[in-house]
Amino acid sequence: MLGDGERAALQFSGGKDSTALIYLARPCLDRITVYFGDTGAVFPHVRQHVEETCRRLGARLKIVTPEQSIDDYHAAAGLPSDIVPIEAMAEMQPLLAERRPQLIQSYLRCCAAMLWAPMEKAMRRDGHKIVLRGSKRCDRRVGVGPVHSEHGVEYRSPLWEWSDERVMAYLAAEDARLPAHYSAVPDSLDCWLCTAHLAHHGEAKLRWMREHHPELWRGTRARLRRLEAALATERACVSAAFGVAQEG
Repeated sequence: MLGDGERAALQFSGGKDSTALIYLARPCLDRITVYFGDTGAVFPHVRQHVEETCRRLGARLKIVTPEQSIDDYHAAAGLPSDIVPIEAMAEMQPLLAERRPQLIQSYLRCCAAMLWAPMEKAMRRDGHKIVLRGSKRCDRRVGVGPVHSEHGVEYRSPLWEWSDERVMAYLAAEDARLPAHYSAVPDSLDCWLCTAHLAHHGEAKLRWMREHHPELWRGTRARLRRLEAALATERACVSAAFGVAQEG
């Protein structure tokens, strides 16, 4: 994982893979700084899991937050979505005769602004040239491979050839804990107010949140309803064209 004298950053989301990674990295933890991104909308129990795991293992933890609040960011850039109509994007508004009442953005842009960019900035500021990740070949979003270099930083994925079953077996053998939601939603969950990633455990996440965090669910439901209405409006603009395509 690390050679003699090497030091590294370790990205910890609180999910099963990064939890397995931090346990696997125990022999090197004196040369590792663990980074967790708190966008201001992480589930409280996930942040608690990250803090307790690092405390249990004696790992140095740095919690990274974005410079802008997530509510202010969404007001300026729009709600994150799996489907993004071009004319609902913030970049298009100066070119339109009438501004859209609800802006929509790609979830990639939102995750980058609120999570990935602040994390990368913090790790670079601390001088890290090696970053450890929990990415695996079998993941739905595969990533860039077991070793990847970019802008002078080497990203390593020690679990690259592991299966999900191997990760869970390893965690069980180490008596490692996972966040309370994992039996119902096998995902790190990330932001509770996210209106995207709905095709990836989205229904299970929303049902779990509605049951266990009704106070958070109310805010997410309101956002989802705004997004659904905005997408319906945009879809109506092109539905006639799709109708023509269905004609004989």
